[in-house]
Parts: sequence; structure tokens; C-alpha cells
Amino acid sequence: MRTKKDRVDAAAGNHTTCRAQELPLCEVADSCNSQLALDEEDLTMKESAVGGTQSLIANEWCGNDDSMQLGFRSTARTNAAIYLGLEADADRARATRDQRRTLCGGYDRSSQEKRESCNVEQRTFELESCQLATQITQIRTEVDKAFNDAATAYNIAKTATLAEEEIRKNEFKTLSQTQCLLQRIHETSEMPCDPDETGTEVNETQVNEQVQNCHNMFVNTSILNINYNEVGAVPELPDTPSTPCSDGFTSAHYGAPIRSLRTCGGPEVCSPCEGSDEAEDLGVEVDGIVSDAMEGSNLEGATVSVRLQSTIHSTTTDSNGHWSMTVPQGRLNFAVSRQGFSPLDVDLDIQPSLIEEGYADFALTSIAANRYSAVLTWGKESHDLDAHITMYKGNSQPVFGANHVFWRSRQVPSNARTEESCTPFGCRAPDFHIKLDRDDTRSYGPETMTWNNVNRARDSFDAPYIYVYRVWDFCALPEGLSASAAKVRVEGFDSEEQRTYFHEFNLTHHGIQEQQCVADCAGTSPMWRNKWNVFKLTVSPCPRHNRDCVPSVEIEDCRDSHDTCPADFSDCMVDDTCSPGMPDNWMHSNGQQPGRPNFGRCSGHDKD
Repeated sequence: MRTKKDRVDAAAGNHTTCRAQELPLCEVADSCNSQLALDEEDLTMKESAVGGTQSLIANEWCGNDDSMQLGFRSTARTNAAIYLGLEADADRARATRDQRRTLCGGYDRSSQEKRESCNVEQRTFELESCQLATQITQIRTEVDKAFNDAATAYNIAKTATLAEEEIRKNEFKTLSQTQCLLQRIHETSEMPCDPDETGTEVNETQVNEQVQNCHNMFVNTSILNINYNEVGAVPELPDTPSTPCSDGFTSAHYGAPIRSLRTCGGPEVCSPCEGSDEAEDLGVEVDGIVSDAMEGSNLEGATVSVRLQSTIHSTTTDSNGHWSMTVPQGRLNFAVSRQGFSPLDVDLDIQPSLIEEGYADFALTSIAANRYSAVLTWGKESHDLDAHITMYKGNSQPVFGANHVFWRSRQVPSNARTEESCTPFGCRAPDFHIKLDRDDTRSYGPETMTWNNVNRARDSFDAPYIYVYRVWDFCALPEGLSASAAKVRVEGFDSEEQRTYFHEFNLTHHGIQEQQCVADCAGTSPMWRNKWNVFKLTVSPCPRHNRDCVPSVEIEDCRDSHDTCPADFSDCMVDDTCSPGMPDNWMHSNGQQPGRPNFGRCSGHDKD
């Protein structure tokens, strides 16, 4: 089991590696954009030359002096040839500019995607470091308290021991003097008490003299020089490790090595772990629930942090997964983390008019070996978006049999072993399977799909296996998808539980949208076919007898894929074969009656 320090070191290594990979991408993009600027200047100059030559030709050709007109026209013909050459140069410069603009756009997207990925790694590193710092601070506080309590008890015991020794010493003196006095009385014939003739007079002088003699003998007797053991001093408390967040999160362990990795304007790792005077005025109370994206259970002990200038404010969820925080208005980045789960970064627009139940709920994906997950979330403008996975063979033809995972068919294969199965004869590992873990019908998501035990994918004639991830608007409203601000967060983990893939697909920049009114278009309850083709995930399994091989996984945006995402066989409207049925997403659970989900009843119960 990895310690918190191991997790910090791993996060620091991941961030360092990511920034190092980001740098060449940024340099290529910067170089391309610099050359693009030169291409723009070259094109401007050539277009200017074309325009100037064109004006010159017009003036020469249309000269008003009849005696000179023939000469001007001759010159114009010469300049026309020059014009055509300049225009051809301008066309070539324009084509070069356009080609480089497309090329630079690709470089910019790659650089931006890498920067976003590195920012996530940086946030993970910062949170892990600050959690370690908090842990170290708590440990130091506990050690100091335990030590102080022990020192106090020790001093009390020491004082009591010394006091007891002093009492014993005084008792010894008293007993010794008494013994001495009795011995003197025994050895002498005179009585220390010499009564007078009345029998009541005491010879006090003689008594005091004998007592003083015994006392002097006691003081000068060597046997009374008792060697009492003194209690030693309390040892000094050893130094405990300094925290990475001390002095504003600039310790040599974690702050300094990362400072040199600022590339492409990326943020610098230098954030205090606790509040400071630099924090902005706080004004809007925000609260929400942190849950498990797959199981749906609320998570206790998750950390929710928000960066305000150079300060990080944090809070922890209670036993119900609930958190709350007061923050300023505006667009803020919230970082959510919990041990055993992949950290999450979410940008929220904090405005009183937007804050409502579910707005600041967060769902974390648990870390599991050989698993890929896709978590769909959306905004308040959409009631119910649905995630779908359709399954294809390597030739893009549908897989035979069960080949569609969505709200009515939640797992394929349905009989797959989802956990290790053991008998007296041995154990069998869980199977590769795809599952809809969580279907949200009443809020902002999440809706979670997972590819589980990818390492168990087996080779066959149908390989490689293609899985296309799509999003449908169940309510079929005119802007049910286009105004949804839908996002899909995809993560992948290898056999060592290390995250090997992270990307967030958003409706604006990724995938291909389809919008089509299919019923009652001119009426009061139009029905819209709204679908977002997001990405395809390809699994290339290993040969059956190669146990050392690890299946490869490739994820491609349906918009940018070199081989477009296969057609959606679950959507009969693609090839106009719906009569009298409906696409799978709108069929009731009995699979017979077509649904009209937006006729005033768009809720989770429509799927029952």
C-alpha cells in the first residue's frame, strides 16, 4: 500500500513529466504561429502589390489623351502580365497561409489539450502535497501534545519522588537521633531526667545536652551520607519533518523543482495551504454533495478546495458527503479529492441566480486497475441526458447479439463475472465487460459508463473491438441538447492503478451533434431527435496464448477520427426504418410501445 508521501512523489513525478512533454508541443505551436505571422505579412504585401498593379493598369488603359492612348495601352499589357504573375504569387501565398493556419490550429489544440492535462496533474500534485502537509502538521501537533503530556507527568512524578526521598531522609534522621539517644541512656548510669525531691522537676539542661550530642554525632557520622539517585532531566524533543506547505508552499522538496517548468504561460506551483490576508472578500454560500460516480454513495472525508488568488480554501465533506463554503462571485475552479479516487477539477460560475440544488454536486471515479470510465454531466437547461455505447467488430459492423449498453440494457455481457470467482479447484478472474453504473434522470448527472477488466479482453475474429460513446436527449426538447453544456470526463487506469488517460470532451469543441425535428414540428409538442456522437474507444486484445501481453486502448474524437465513428445502428432514423417503432432510446422498458417522452412527463418514471 502506498503511503501519502509516495502519492505526493508520484504526483510530482507525473506533473514534472507532463510539463516536460508539454514544452516541445508549445515550442512547435509557437514556432508555427510565428511562421504563420510571417506568412500573413507576406500575403499582405503581395495582395498590396496586386492591388497597386491593378490600379496602374486601369489608369494606363483608360488614359484620356488620344495621342498617348496607344502607348499607355501597350504599357498596360506589359503590366497586365506582371499583374497576373503577382496574382499567382498572392494565390500561392494565400494557399501557404491557409495550409499553415490549419497546421497551427492542430498544434494549438494539441498544446492546449496537453496543458489542460498538465493542469489536472498539477492540481493533483498540489492537493496531495497540501494533504501531506496537513497530515504532517496534525502528526506534529499530536506528537507535541503527547510529549508535553508525558513531560508534565514526568515532572510531577519527579517532584513526588524527590519529596518522598526528603521525607525518608528526615525520618531516617529522626530515627537515628532517637536510637543514638537511647543508646547513650543505656550506656550511662546517669538518667537524663533527674527529678527533685518532689518527683516532678525535669533536668531540661541535661536532656538538651544529650540530644545535642546525639545530633552532632548523627551529622558527623559517615553512615548517614546517603547517596540518593537523582532523576535525570527530560530529553529534548527530536525535530519532526517540515511541511511542504510551510512558508507559502515553497519548500525545497516540492516547490522549487517545479518552478522551472512554467511553460506556455502555464501556472506556477506556489500556493499556500492555509488562508492568508490575500484572500478575496467572501460572499456567496455554495454547498453540494460529493458522491461515488459509479456506486452513487455519498463520500465522507472528501476535500473540496477553491483557489482564490494565491490562496487555497478547503473544506471536508461530512458523513453524508455534504460540503459548504462561502466564496466570492465569479468563475472559480473547484478541486475535489479523496483517497482511493481520481481527483476532479471543475469550473463553476458562482452567481446567486445560478445556485440551486445539485449545481455544485461532484462525482469522483474510484481508482481501479484496468478500467476506463466515462462520466457525463450537464447543466440546468436539460432534464435527462442518456449515455449510450454501441459495439462493433473491427470491420465497423455491429457485434452479433447483445451490442448496446444504455438505460434499458445496463451490462454487456449480462452474464459476465464482475468479481473474482473461487472454488476448491482454483480462482477465475473477472471478465471484460461494459456497464452503465449510474443513470441520472433528475439533475445534472453524473451518468457513468465503465469498461471493466480491459486486460481480460480476448482475441477473436471480430477483433479489434470498437465502442462508440453517444449522448441522447431523452426528453427530445428543441434545445434539450444544444443548451445542455454537456461534458464527458474520460479516465483510464493501468494494471498498477496509474492513470494513463484523461480527457474531457465538451459539446462545443468535440464530437458531432445531430438535431432533427421528427414529430409535431409545427404543433405545440414537437419532438426532436437530439444526439451527440462523442468518441470511439478501440480495444485491441492480445493473442489468446500470450499472457504477458497487455491489450491496447485507443480513444478518438468522433470529430477528428481518421476513421469516422460507425453509424448508430440503435437509431432507426438514420436509415428511415422506424415505422412503426422508435430509436432504442425512446422505447419503453417493455420494448414494444414507442415513447413520446416530452409530452409533459419528462422524468425518470418515463423509463419504468
